[in-house]
Amino acid sequence: MATLQSGQTISIQLAEGESYTVTPSGTAQVSTRGVSGSELSAPRTLTSAQTFGPYTEAGAISIACLSGTVDYTQAGGAVYQDPTTGALVGVGDLPEWRGLGGRTIADMLPRHHPVLIPDQINIATAHANAQAANINVSVTLVSTSNEFCAQSIRITVAAAVASDATFRIPLPTDLFGRKPRIYTRLHTRIKVSDWSLLTRFYISPAEQAGTSHRYIFPVMETSGVTGEQGQVSGFSSAWNAVWRTIQNEGYRKTAVGSPQSWLTDANLTPTYETDGIVITLRATAAVTIEINRMYSPEWDAGVYTVVGDGAYDTFQSNVIAAFNERKWKCGVSVFKLSGDGQYPDNYRGFPTSAQLRAISEAGHDVVPHISLPNGSYNHGELTIGVANAGSPATDAQIRQAMAAHLARCTQLFGSTPAALQYGQALQNNAKTATADTASLLKPYGLAHGRGPFTDSEFGCDPWHSSMSSNASYRNPEAGLDKAIMAGWIPKRGRWGWGYEQAWFSNVTVDNETDRLRRDTYSGYVMELAVRRAAAFGDGVFSYNHYIEAYGTANRTGSGNPEPSVFNSGLNFWRDHLADLDARHAAGDLVIVSPSQKHLLTYGRDGEIYLRWDGEWVSRATGRIAF
Repeated sequence: MATLQSGQTISIQLAEGESYTVTPSGTAQVSTRGVSGSELSAPRTLTSAQTFGPYTEAGAISIACLSGTVDYTQAGGAVYQDPTTGALVGVGDLPEWRGLGGRTIADMLPRHHPVLIPDQINIATAHANAQAANINVSVTLVSTSNEFCAQSIRITVAAAVASDATFRIPLPTDLFGRKPRIYTRLHTRIKVSDWSLLTRFYISPAEQAGTSHRYIFPVMETSGVTGEQGQVSGFSSAWNAVWRTIQNEGYRKTAVGSPQSWLTDANLTPTYETDGIVITLRATAAVTIEINRMYSPEWDAGVYTVVGDGAYDTFQSNVIAAFNERKWKCGVSVFKLSGDGQYPDNYRGFPTSAQLRAISEAGHDVVPHISLPNGSYNHGELTIGVANAGSPATDAQIRQAMAAHLARCTQLFGSTPAALQYGQALQNNAKTATADTASLLKPYGLAHGRGPFTDSEFGCDPWHSSMSSNASYRNPEAGLDKAIMAGWIPKRGRWGWGYEQAWFSNVTVDNETDRLRRDTYSGYVMELAVRRAAAFGDGVFSYNHYIEAYGTANRTGSGNPEPSVFNSGLNFWRDHLADLDARHAAGDLVIVSPSQKHLLTYGRDGEIYLRWDGEWVSRATGRIAF
């Protein structure tokens, strides 16, 4: 049962055969409409309990609390967001999965393995090491309020440090003599007085009681990507002198000396044992760095999400149909803002409104592929970033587009509120004239998206010059033998889900070699991404276009044979699906839609949820939970 307060309203997707009981303490107003737009029952004002439904047609029930309170009870099946708690209700059955102790996917939370706990550090040795590296650098232990650990390590840089100051913070063993262990990722809870003063800051897990054998994780670097989570991208208040969580991925590291093998494609060793953290820094002026803790999350299974960027006929027949059979959920996106179906073309097998509604009713997410109306882009719409002959989209254009997208998705396609919390920009180009695109989208119900969106809350502008080398959210590692890992928690926040294209990464080349690669799964980026996710409890966020038979004529009637650029082959998807089947059956991988992934992380119901900054916190206390 959920409750509306006076002045609150809600619209709930109503499944065929479903009923709702509405019980006002004062006065309520209720109306119901079917998918055809016709009234399912006459609008009425209530002062006592009444049940609406079941109806032979799917539709929506709209409830308004005029006075007092209104309780409404779901008979089952519909999806809505509780207006009081924000919890997603009836988001759909999560896939079957059983972990240790009989845990289900709904119970799944990471285990945070401690790597650095400040009050266990030999602070005198750490300080001596820092002084030996540079007399302007000191290390002390300070009390800390409202963080997980009661003390923090403070690194004080008293003046500019022009060349590398490299020193070691020793790590103790536990009561059983075991060294700290790092899994796929290392998270550092850190506060820096002014990030712009750091021209180099490396965190390096090390071994053999020294600095000669280690793995470098770059956090700040003036050459290349500078603060890839957004530290100096124009949102200084979100980063300077506040506690933040830095994510480093075990795949993206540089070896110094001869450290243990860790997270290589040839040797899937999932953990690294360390006996010290080596800090390397340069600074242009005095700056203070505090570290409250370092930890490594371990998940019981990896997570896989796929979105069809267009519910094309081949995506429906090869992906939607297969997922329906397995009770898995995915997403599809739409961007046409007028007429029936998805696009005005007629040769590509674009879905009708009825097909999109069927996809939604099967529990998949039908989401907006955010674009601007009335443009001249090749399908009749404009990408956000190329509006007005190349100038970024304005706030007014974004609002116009979102209103149009949501109206179509809810009225024409039957998208659920849970699905419509997710969005993505056409051509992954979300550049706008505003410094905070995420805030523009939030009033329309969106809560997360595939990057790159500007997000002032997290403090990340991927279009800023400091991040120009990875503005597209493509991992700098991208290439034939690399894979972009989204993780369970995106390093750029809930508006920055990193993604991997399903097809071979060299998408702009259309020759025989590359067509064959687009039809091949084993040994290429998506197979590597899935292998990593299953082996290390990591995450893949993928998107697909057409799925085409290798060597067949291009369906446009011209051009090279299929699979064409930006698309994948039938053999690729056959082998991809078989791999997902095997890893899911082994319990190493869960397959979820964007809305389901949100439900398991940022939108999680209950006492513990994932906060915007990537920390798991208690709703009751607001404190970091573990």
